[in-house]
Amino acid sequence: MATVLKRYDLVDELYLQLIRQTRGNPNLPCIIRCWTLMGVLCGCTAPAKDKLVPISEYIHAYCNFNENPREARQAATRAFSMLKRSAKAHPRKYAPTAEELEAYHKDGRLVVCVNFLDNSFEELPFDIATSMREAVMHVAKIIDLQNYSTFALFERRSFTQVSGEEFKPDVDLPIDDKTRLADVIADARNADSNNYVSRLLFKKRIFRESDEDIEEPVFLQLSYLQAQAEYLQGIYPVERRDAVKLCVLQILEDELGGPGLELTEKTAKSFCERFIQAQLLGTKMR
Repeated sequence: MATVLKRYDLVDELYLQLIRQTRGNPNLPCIIRCWTLMGVLCGCTAPAKDKLVPISEYIHAYCNFNENPREARQAATRAFSMLKRSAKAHPRKYAPTAEELEAYHKDGRLVVCVNFLDNSFEELPFDIATSMREAVMHVAKIIDLQNYSTFALFERRSFTQVSGEEFKPDVDLPIDDKTRLADVIADARNADSNNYVSRLLFKKRIFRESDEDIEEPVFLQLSYLQAQAEYLQGIYPVERRDAVKLCVLQILEDELGGPGLELTEKTAKSFCERFIQAQLLGTKMR
């Protein structure tokens, strides 16, 4: 499979060979193995555009022809489902791992952790065909987020800090919606050799004026966390007076649960260091 994915001309050839093996073959175990391989191929990549329609029509017809063996039709149905998903995504860059293939044979799924800006996480199920677009939809369903059109999954790279070198802040890289989740995971496994740790981060990819009309609690919470984090990173620069007001509001919201509790000088200094942009604080507390 790895060789086929590297050479796109072999993809169509493998599709045609598998079709030939499944047509009029009296050997049931052989047919089931062929349709299983077809399902893996369909999950990894779709055929060329000029062959997509006839190949999908053949698979669909096989699924619905009742004289074909039931087990073979079930395997073909899985292949057809995979093909419909692959037709909307990029071809896989890497061949499926042994764990992915085992999960496919058992009609199961693997899981990967998706992180949020408050350091919480959720486990996201995926299979060999899962695209990033599907992954975003699944995460939204898990956390009960209805308005998820402006959200996406990012790759957060946290660099290993080497003594004597300049500090490198975390970097959030957007991921194409059509990229396969398994490819992103495979790249993340190789991150250690590049002196950074990679993980999936769920957050907004864009803020819109229409967001002000949305009152969904999950949407508001995620938006607030991101606005807070990006403000502290200096993405939204403000004057010192406004920074102090924002700091007070964040203390009341996050730490005190409302007005009425007196702050000591020590705790006030700690809060300012946490809730005011570093470039406004300067080298000394004021």
